[in-house]
Amino acid sequence: MLRHLLARVGFDDATVQPVRVEFGDLETRFRYDVLPGGVVERGFSRGVVTETGTVFDAPEDAARYIALQAVRELRAAEGLSTEEWVRRTVDDVPAGTSATVDGSVITITRTSDDPPEHSRFSMLRSRDAAAFATVATVELESIAWCGLQAGSIRAFELASGPRAASADDAPHAPALGRLTGNRPDAPASLHGIRRGPQTLFECGDHEVSLRIDRVSTGFDVIERSRGAESVTATCSHVDDAERLVIAFRRSTDITIPLDARLAGPQLPVGVVDASDGVVTSFAWRSLADGAPRRVLRVAPSAGRSYVFSDLVRMTWLRDIPVNAIVAMLVEHDRARLQPAGRPGVTLSAEALVRAFTRGRTGYRDDAQSSIVCAELRRLVVSGLLPEACWEPVRSAVHGTHMDSWSSGLPVDDRYERLWPLFEGARPPFADTDVASVDPEVAVAAVEYGVTVVSGEPRVTRRVPLSPEPVIEVWSGSSWLARPRTEFGRPLDRPAAMRLAGWPRPDAFG
Repeated sequence: MLRHLLARVGFDDATVQPVRVEFGDLETRFRYDVLPGGVVERGFSRGVVTETGTVFDAPEDAARYIALQAVRELRAAEGLSTEEWVRRTVDDVPAGTSATVDGSVITITRTSDDPPEHSRFSMLRSRDAAAFATVATVELESIAWCGLQAGSIRAFELASGPRAASADDAPHAPALGRLTGNRPDAPASLHGIRRGPQTLFECGDHEVSLRIDRVSTGFDVIERSRGAESVTATCSHVDDAERLVIAFRRSTDITIPLDARLAGPQLPVGVVDASDGVVTSFAWRSLADGAPRRVLRVAPSAGRSYVFSDLVRMTWLRDIPVNAIVAMLVEHDRARLQPAGRPGVTLSAEALVRAFTRGRTGYRDDAQSSIVCAELRRLVVSGLLPEACWEPVRSAVHGTHMDSWSSGLPVDDRYERLWPLFEGARPPFADTDVASVDPEVAVAAVEYGVTVVSGEPRVTRRVPLSPEPVIEVWSGSSWLARPRTEFGRPLDRPAAMRLAGWPRPDAFG
């Protein structure tokens, strides 16, 4: 996780090992060594090594502090203020921590009652000590999301809820139980519920319940209704299964953004729809550690249903800490949760190449479009760009850069920021041949036969049949041809060709 965060900041040469973490630039670097007495911070400035006076009792606290520094750089890169984003004094430390001052040494102590835990953090800089106090009780994987919010202090407070004490529980079982109405002394709302050895969480009663089971393929969310059980969905990570339980139980309180051009529940930008006729499958990469994640549901049909809508809602919550979601839903009676972001459209690698490589002259105009530039940068930095796109897009960027340089034309700043992405080593790529992008990027590829189908996040292509083109719509498993426009009754390919007057129905095989 630290390696991913530091790479996002730009510290590509960072050292992340179990006994040492080191990062920085050519002039100033920081190193954290895990020693028998704790984790010690050292500073390197122009060849001079200094002991900063910062010592952590627990390595996980040092990891929190390192993550906090990385997120600060990310805030600055995204134009967010870094003045009031964490506490600036140790006089107002959050619950679960305490601060003591002994001369010039400030000690922050984090205390947990279940299980008993005491972890100290000592340093000489009061502002850094106050910053650490902000995240002392926050999970490491939650720091990235919280630190990038406009109201980061409030986000850290919401995410600082307790974790389950037992490995036999879901990580956020206490918070989930509070949200779903579980009794404090029982795993559900009634006494007498007995968990199986693979069950991590359960809520409900004897007739209707939801539970999370650990299985070989991940974590199943299982629904039981009057003795009949069915696997609702399978998640690759347990915290996504927890979010899915929240989406099922509080779906009416989770409002997702809608795009007027796309009807129905839409996936957010960054989540790829890899569904087919039998399996509904969504894939993305975690904001915290960059790891691939997936949720899938096997059903007789991948059509729209209440389960499909809840799966979509879960993807909008995918990076929000579970404790923060629960706090936002329960602290104000039935508060409505509105995740930020925009709906996305799934495009194939071929469509992406067409969107980002529109020829030398046209591409220069598109590269100066803030939306197209931002999406291309996001795909590359987040490791979401399909590998098949790398060389064609890199060649187009290089050619445009050289044309502008040789002609003496000024290069737009938004485009200039793209060029360094293609100078160094190849970045990590997506393990699929599709990507989810902003609808405007899909619109940019219309000239090359790719557009957005009204009504669902699918892709169309224009087949140049005479006298009028036939638009084919990808249904998830095959192409359906529709004459003239994307509206109307779908036709099979031979019928569409006959309607268009094409003399050779077998021309396309």
